[in-house]
Order: sequence, then structure tokens, then C-alpha cells
Amino acid sequence: MKPVGKLVLLILGIGILAIKMPPQLTVTFLDVGQGDGIVVRTKEEVYLFDCGSRSRKQVGEDVLIPYLKYCGISSLDGVFVSHGDEDHVNGILELLEMGSESGVEIERLILPDIHETVREQELGSLLDAVLQYDAGPIPILFMEAGSRWQSG
Repeated sequence: MKPVGKLVLLILGIGILAIKMPPQLTVTFLDVGQGDGIVVRTKEEVYLFDCGSRSRKQVGEDVLIPYLKYCGISSLDGVFVSHGDEDHVNGILELLEMGSESGVEIERLILPDIHETVREQELGSLLDAVLQYDAGPIPILFMEAGSRWQSG
């Protein structure tokens, strides 16, 4: 084989090896300070698991929304909330309160299926924000222990 042919094969080989296939699943833990914020991306969907902080104000505006915009994410297929403590929900509250102004749409909210007598106390501010959400109605699903969520 001539040197030019070898060079072409070498360049093609390097090019093939350099191509990165998009991952099937990515999990990103956001640096929200004292709290939680996890973004899970599948090939076709994006989910947010909690997002709040005790140590940081405006975690939605300063951390969550910039991250989503940087990644080109304009829609969350689901937002899961483990419980109503501030360090798990205040970023989600900001996202809901900003509504369409945030540039990120929420397709559904998945909440823990807790007894109705404590639901208002634990999740009241979140439920109120959903009612005020200007980007359209958001379906709310409740999950209980043992429930499963399947995607794709």
C-alpha cells in the first residue's frame, strides 16, 4: 500500500475512534450547597429529582436554570419530589414561580403519596405554585412506597 493510502486509513481510523456516541443515560448531581438536585437524562427524556438548598438562596435561578439552558434542555419530562423540605424543593418552587420566563417547561410533577392531612403542610407551597404556573397545567402524580416509574 502506498504511503498516501496508509495516511488516509490512519486518518479515517482516528476519526472513527474520535466520534463520541451520546450516552444512553447521564446523571448529574448539581452543586446546590446543603441540599439535593439531580438531573437524569435518557436518550429521549429528562427528569429532575429534587432541587433545593438550605445554604443557598435562588438555587433555581442561579444553578438549576443555567445548567438546563447550558445543556439545551427546555423541557423536563418529570420533576420528582422526595419530600417537602426546603433543601429539596425551593429550586423547583423558583422554576414554577418563574413559569415560562425560565425557558424550561415542566411536563409533570411526581410527588410522594402522603396522607392528605399532612400533604398541605408538607407540600402546600409546591401545590400552590403549580396552580399559579403560567406555562399551562401540570399533571400531578402521586407515588407511594413500592411504586415504579418506567421510561423508554
